[in-house]
Amino acid sequence: MGYSLWLALRHIAHARRGGFLGRVSLLALLGVAVGVATLLTVFAFVQGFQGELRRLLTGMNPAVFVSAADRGGLAQTDSLAAALAALPGVRAASPFIQQKGVLSRADGGALRLRGVILRGVDPAGEPGVTDILARCDPPFAGFTPPGGAQGLLLGARLADELGVLPGERVTFTTVLDAADMEPLHRNFTVIGLVTTGLYEFDRRFAYGDAELARRLFRGDGGADGLGLRLDDPLAADRVAARLREDLEWTHYRVASWMELNADVFRWMRTMRAILFVALSLIILVAGFNIAGTMTIIVTEKTREIGLLLSLGASRRSVLAVYLLEGWLIGLTGVAAGGALGLAVIAWFRRHPLGLPGEVYFIDAMPVALSPGLFLAIGAAAVLVALLALVLPGWEALRRTPLDALQGEGRIRA
Repeated sequence: MGYSLWLALRHIAHARRGGFLGRVSLLALLGVAVGVATLLTVFAFVQGFQGELRRLLTGMNPAVFVSAADRGGLAQTDSLAAALAALPGVRAASPFIQQKGVLSRADGGALRLRGVILRGVDPAGEPGVTDILARCDPPFAGFTPPGGAQGLLLGARLADELGVLPGERVTFTTVLDAADMEPLHRNFTVIGLVTTGLYEFDRRFAYGDAELARRLFRGDGGADGLGLRLDDPLAADRVAARLREDLEWTHYRVASWMELNADVFRWMRTMRAILFVALSLIILVAGFNIAGTMTIIVTEKTREIGLLLSLGASRRSVLAVYLLEGWLIGLTGVAAGGALGLAVIAWFRRHPLGLPGEVYFIDAMPVALSPGLFLAIGAAAVLVALLALVLPGWEALRRTPLDALQGEGRIRA
C-alpha cells in the first residue's frame, strides 16, 4: 500500500505540471467541488428557513392550545392553568381570548379599515408562554397608558397599513351575536408595535388585555383557552395527545403548533426531498467525470501498468494505485467544495436574501447548516467518488503485462 500511495501522489504531482491529463483531472476536481458547494448552500437555506420558521412559530404562539368547546367556556382558568403547568414537560400556561373584527382609523376624509384578530392576553402570564410582549416597541409597560385609556398593541405591518403610530387612537368593531348582527365598537389607544418576523402575525394580529377582552366579548363567561409553553417544542404532538386522553373531549379542544402548521412543514419536507434528488444529480455527474478521467489515466499509463506487472507487482497493488489516485482527486474536490460552500453560507449569513413575506411567512432568508448535514453531504460525495472508480479499476485489472508493454491505446499528454 505504501508504494501504491507514493505512485498515486506522483501521478497527481505530474498532472499538476499541465498537459491533457492535468486539465482533465482539474475539471473532475472542480466538478466535485461545485456539486458539494451547491448542495451545502441550498440545504443551508432549506435548514435555515425551517429552523427560523419553527423558532418564530414556537416563540410567537403557544406550543399547545387548550381551548374550550364553546367560546368563553373556561371559567376557572387559574386552577386549570396551574394543573396544566404542573404536568411533565409543560413550562407555563396562560389564558387567552380571541375575537375577529375590523380595526379602523380616520385618515383625513378617508377611513382606513383592516380585518384583524384581537387576542386578549394576560400581562403577567403571557411572557412565560410567548415572546409577544418582549417584541414590543416601545417596551411594554402595561395595557393602561397614561390618561386611563385602554391600550392596544398592533402588529408592525398592520400599523403601517393603517397609518398609525403609538399614542394614536383606533376603533375596533366586531359582531358578538350573529343573530341580531348588532356591532360592538370600542376605541383603543395604540401603545406599541409588535414585530415578530412572521408576516401574517405582524399584519393580522392586535393584542389587548385579557380581562378587558373577557368583559367586552364574553360578558359573564371566561377565557377561550389556555396557551402552553413546553420545555421541548418538538414534543408538542406527544403532549397534545396526552392531554386529549386526560381532558374531557366534550368540553375541550387540544391542538399543537405542529398540527396547526402541518401543511407548511409537509410542504417543506417535500421540497427538501425534491431538491436533494435534483441536486444529487450534480454529484453523480461529477462522479462520471472522475470515472472518465481515471479511464483516460489508466489508458495513458498502460506501459507503466505493464512494467509494474512484469516486475512482480500484484494486480491488487496496481489497482490500489489508480483507486487511490481517483479517491484523492475526489477527496480534494469534496474538501474544496466544503470550503467554498462554507464561504458562500458565511456571506449569505451577513447579507441575507429578502423574501416576499406574504408568500414565505418570513421576510428574510436565514441560513443554517448543522454539522451532521455537512458531514452527510461530504460522505455522500466521497462515496460517489469511490463508486465512480469501479470501471477504471476493472480496466486496469484486465490488462496483461504483454498487452500493456505493447502500449495499446496510448494517449499522449
